[in-house]
Amino acid sequence: MQIERVQTDAVETPTRLRAIDPVRVKALADSMGAIGLRQPITVWSQAGDQLDLVAGAHRLEAARLLNWDWIDAIFLDGSDIDRQLWEIDENLMRSELTATQQAEHLAKRKELWAMRNTGADCASIQGRGQPKQFAADTSVATGVSKATVNRATSRAEHICADARDIVRGTRLDTGIFLDKLKAVAPEFQTAFVKEHLEKMEKPKPRRAADPENDLEVKEKQVAALMAAWNRAGKDAREEFMTRVDQPIMEAYV
Repeated sequence: MQIERVQTDAVETPTRLRAIDPVRVKALADSMGAIGLRQPITVWSQAGDQLDLVAGAHRLEAARLLNWDWIDAIFLDGSDIDRQLWEIDENLMRSELTATQQAEHLAKRKELWAMRNTGADCASIQGRGQPKQFAADTSVATGVSKATVNRATSRAEHICADARDIVRGTRLDTGIFLDKLKAVAPEFQTAFVKEHLEKMEKPKPRRAADPENDLEVKEKQVAALMAAWNRAGKDAREEFMTRVDQPIMEAYV
């Protein structure tokens, strides 16, 4: 790998696993405009002068927002599979991924890992000890624990794409909900997600206070009398005691 300066307009951006976030681009542009680029983007040259972006889509867009003509780039050697694995690993090492995005990244990494290491797809390596090695290798490459790798990969493998598309980026995009969702039969998963989203969006009816019963009324009245008694001075208390058993009209005749 080597670092060179490349023209920002010369870098092609293939389909990404993670969509560009305009808010993050603006924040990066503000930072890069003040202190410069701290980490180069990563590119891969497949043939001739064509440059494909591997990692750093937000940094590249921020540079373009700043009208930079050039940007530092790491040139990645290797195959197209290596390029895709690099992109996935860089994303996994960051903290912005949602639970659904993490699951999809790891499922894609498993597929690519199988192709590179065994020449087979994921389905053909099941049951041959390879998934365990995949989790170990991924943990070393990304810093994500093996348990998290296996758990997140299972979510993507057992939740249909349509359901994941609906969940992604919503308040339901959590590991807890995805674990519930993957236990639902695939043909019912989309409806399951929509039902839970509707429940979250529907305003809860305001509950009227329960009517007071006789006991509650009496307790409030006693509390008010006790509070008044405690605030009163000695003379007032003595006068009160002389009147307490008299009818209210007689006390003021």
